[in-house]
Amino acid sequence: MRKLFTSVMAALCMAAPLSTLSAQQTQLTEAQKEAFKKEVLPVVFEQIKEQAGIDILGWANPQLSNTFAGIPVLESSSLRAAATDPMTVHPDSVVVSLTSLGVDAASIPVVGAMIGNEVTITFEGYETKTLPIFTVGSHPITVDLPQTINVKGETGASVASVNFESPEGSTKLIDVNVSVSALNGMMNFDLLGCTLEQNEATDLVANVDIKDGLRDLASLIAGFAGSSVPATINSDYQITVGLSGLATGTIPATLYAIPENITGTLVPVGNAVVHLNMLNTMMPVEQIDVTGYKDNAVTYSVLYLDMTKTESSASTVSSLVVDNWKYGSEAKTDSTLTNKTFITMTDNTPSIPTTPEAAVKSVVNRVVTQLAEDGEATWYELSIAQTGNKDATTAEDATPVVDITVSPYTAGTEAIADVDITTYKDGEATATYTVRATADLTSKVITVDVINGETTYGTAYFTSNAADIITANEEIAEEAAAIRIIPTDNGVRVLNAERADYQIVSMTGSTVARGVVSGDETISTANLPKGIYVIAVDQNGDREVVKFVR
Repeated sequence: MRKLFTSVMAALCMAAPLSTLSAQQTQLTEAQKEAFKKEVLPVVFEQIKEQAGIDILGWANPQLSNTFAGIPVLESSSLRAAATDPMTVHPDSVVVSLTSLGVDAASIPVVGAMIGNEVTITFEGYETKTLPIFTVGSHPITVDLPQTINVKGETGASVASVNFESPEGSTKLIDVNVSVSALNGMMNFDLLGCTLEQNEATDLVANVDIKDGLRDLASLIAGFAGSSVPATINSDYQITVGLSGLATGTIPATLYAIPENITGTLVPVGNAVVHLNMLNTMMPVEQIDVTGYKDNAVTYSVLYLDMTKTESSASTVSSLVVDNWKYGSEAKTDSTLTNKTFITMTDNTPSIPTTPEAAVKSVVNRVVTQLAEDGEATWYELSIAQTGNKDATTAEDATPVVDITVSPYTAGTEAIADVDITTYKDGEATATYTVRATADLTSKVITVDVINGETTYGTAYFTSNAADIITANEEIAEEAAAIRIIPTDNGVRVLNAERADYQIVSMTGSTVARGVVSGDETISTANLPKGIYVIAVDQNGDREVVKFVR
C-alpha cells in the first residue's frame, strides 16, 4: 500500500527552502543514526523519486529501457526548447504525511522529536544547462537542474539536504556531484558524480561514478523494501547514446558497468536500438530492440509500438498498443509474448506512459500545466490494460491495470480538476483515490492534494510565470500600434505591415512558426495543436505581441 500511494505522489514534483536545527547541537548515538537512515531516509528518497522523478537510489543500479534511461540528469529532468520568455511551472513546496505512509518517525529517540509526523521537501536554485547538440528550430535544448533539494520536519528542523554541485570551470555539458547532509550536518554522504559530454562522433557519453554513501543508502532501501541488494551496486556506469543515428532513423544506446578497482574495463550490461518513424507525429518511436547481459546470460526483447487516432463528434481518442516480445537467441527466430499493453486516451499526453506510476505522473503534469497556462483544465481519460494473449486486438480483450479520469470544474475564483485514479490487480479494483489540483485564478498558485477517502497523503504547491509573460506581452502590444493583429478561428490576421517578420511561440517556449508578412495578410494556424500561443510581429523596430487561443 505504501508503494501505491507514493506512486500517486509521483505526480507532485516537490519543493521549498528548509529551516535548520537550533545552534544547540544534539549528539546522536550510532543506534539513533542507523534508525534514522533505516526508517526516514528511505522514505525521503522514495518521495524524491516518485514526486520529482529523480531516482537518486536507482542510479546505483541503472536500467536501459529507453533512449535516455540510466542517465540521471536527463531522465530526471524535462528537456525544453530555450526561448526569451519560456513558460515555467516550478514546484514551490510539498508536505508529505509520514504517518499516513506508515512511517513512525516518532519512535526514534531525539530524531523523532525533530521530525514530527510530516516532512516538507523543496527544490532550490534551479540552474539551466544548455545542450547545444540538440536544437528545436533555432533554439537549443536546455535542462533545469536543482542545486539543492531540502527536507524539513514538522518542527521546522532540517532533516536532509541533497546538494547538486557543479565543479567550477568544467567544460562538460553537465558535470555534477551529488551529496546528502542530514540532521543539520550530523550525518553526511557522498552519493555520486555524473558527467555528460559529446564525443567526436557527436554521441552523448554519460559517466556515473557511484560513491560509497549511495551504496550504503541503496542497501538500506533494499532492506526497507524487503529485497536483496543487487550485485550491480558495486560498479560505476557509462552510458552512450548514438545521436548520429538520427540521420538513419536508428538511435543506438549502450549501458556499461565499470567494476570497482578495475580501471578502464567496460562490461556491457545492455544495448538498445530505438527505431524512429518521423512521419508518425503522434508516436515517432515504432520499435525498441533491447539486449540484456546478466549472470553470464544474454536476453533479447523487442518492443513494437503502434499508435492510432480515432475522431468522433464527441472526442478524439488515441490508442497505443505496445507488444513486448522475448527471444531465445540473437537470430530472433523464436518468440514469446511477455505482455501486450493497451493505452487508450482522449487525445495525447506530452509523454506516453506505459506503467500506472508513469500514467499518474503524466496526467497530473498535464493538468498542472493546463491550469498554469489556461487557468482551466480539460476533461480527459486514460486507461492501461495488459494481456499475454497475442491474439488480443482491443483493450476489452485485456485485464485493466489503471483507469484515470480528469473532471474539471470551477468554484468561485478557483479552477479545480479532480484526477480520479483506480488501480487493479488481477482484474479487480484494489484502490481508488483522487489527486485534486486547484488553481487560484488570480495568483496562478496551484495546489495539488493526494486524497484517499478522508486521508490526505500530501499537498504540493506550484507557481507559474505564465501570467507574467501574458501581462508583459499585452503591455508590449499596447505600445506598438502601427501594426494590427487580429486572431481568428483558424488564422491570425496581420494588418498595416509593410514587410514584417513574425514568430509564433507556444506557452512552453517553443517556436512553432515563423516567416514574413506584407500588407494585409492572414497567417494560417489550422495545423497548430489546440492551446494558447503568442505571436510577435517585428517591423522597423516596432514590435506587436498578441496572445491568441487556437
